[in-house]
Amino acid sequence: MIRRIVLAPALSVLGAPTLQAASLQEDFDRLADNLEGKVIAWRRDIHQHPELGNREVRTSALVAAHLESLGYEVRRNVGVTGVV
Repeated sequence: MIRRIVLAPALSVLGAPTLQAASLQEDFDRLADNLEGKVIAWRRDIHQHPELGNREVRTSALVAAHLESLGYEVRRNVGVTGVV
């Protein structure tokens, strides 16, 4: 698990029923577990292909492509290699 974030106490302070908070916690934990492998793979890939500052052409292309795959409108080459 990437990191367990405890939602139940925060939600109970907001007046949410404990059962609902527990369900949200379980959903959050499941989603985090499903994402963990992908995040580790991204990190390893980026670290296996290091790039100098303002020359992160490959890294910015990976980030932009992923954001586009999620349906976001992406601006590339912002401030040299930035992605917005």
